[in-house]
Amino acid sequence: MATSLVVFLAGGAMLSISEASGKAWLGFLLLFGLAATGRLVSAWLLWEMHDPDPHPSAAQSRQFADTMRHTLLSLKDKTFRNYSLFVAGMQGMVAISAPFFAVYMLSELEFSYLQYSLCSISSIATQFVTLNFWGRMSDRFGNRLVMVITSCILPTLPLWWLISPNFYYLLWVQALSGFAWSGFSLSTANYLYDIRPHRTNFAGYAAVQSAIGATLVFVGALFGGYLAAAAPAIREQLPFELGSAIFVVFICSALLRSLVSLWFIPRAVEPRVRHHPHLLKVVYRVARFNAISGMVLDWLTVINRKDEERNK
Repeated sequence: MATSLVVFLAGGAMLSISEASGKAWLGFLLLFGLAATGRLVSAWLLWEMHDPDPHPSAAQSRQFADTMRHTLLSLKDKTFRNYSLFVAGMQGMVAISAPFFAVYMLSELEFSYLQYSLCSISSIATQFVTLNFWGRMSDRFGNRLVMVITSCILPTLPLWWLISPNFYYLLWVQALSGFAWSGFSLSTANYLYDIRPHRTNFAGYAAVQSAIGATLVFVGALFGGYLAAAAPAIREQLPFELGSAIFVVFICSALLRSLVSLWFIPRAVEPRVRHHPHLLKVVYRVARFNAISGMVLDWLTVINRKDEERNK
């Protein structure tokens, strides 16, 4: 995580310096070149990894058909279905406005690339710092409460951008965003673990939820593009003054996020909490971060085989 933040900051500094010297194209060329080189090295290292089982068995070769059948069965589970539609719906409504915060900062507020990077880092760093807080909240009060709290904060985030264009104020707004997204990401991941039926494939449930989320993110981003194109005309028809046409997109995203939250909160149930591994037997990894979903965590458990047999 620390490496990611340093690289993010270095990229913003590189673009700011190249822009100040009148050679912004050179900064982007170097940035994209370094990124491409890093990915090629990563691909080579992945290629060099040993595959312990290169020839799947007959049972493994039927996993795709089993997965498709499992997908249909999982969607019949009302709790899982409501949860998946809620998470996917929130991600889709966020995708409406997510690409345009960068446009607003760089084009309309004319932030330097360094300032833009610092705003992004403010959100990412806050997510990392507040994970422990949200983890304790989930352990003490349950994941449902954390989901409800954060789903009430997320709809307000685009509206804070309408108040002031001040750089330091927007740093605070991004920190608030990171605070909400860390709790939302952690609680929704834990909630999926709690609601999955006993002895079912967790990866299958996670894949179904991710597929639904990716579909709605695509639809939301496409709608956001059309809305942004029509925003200047919509702004002219409004009975009140807006400081920017992009605010139309922000307001629409906030309203739709609110509808998703209002739909889910009465349907959210607190599941019977399963036995969780001890904290030291859980490995968390920061997988990636982006403007839509914030910081994404991958995790796995390390458990003693004898303990596992005893639990069974």
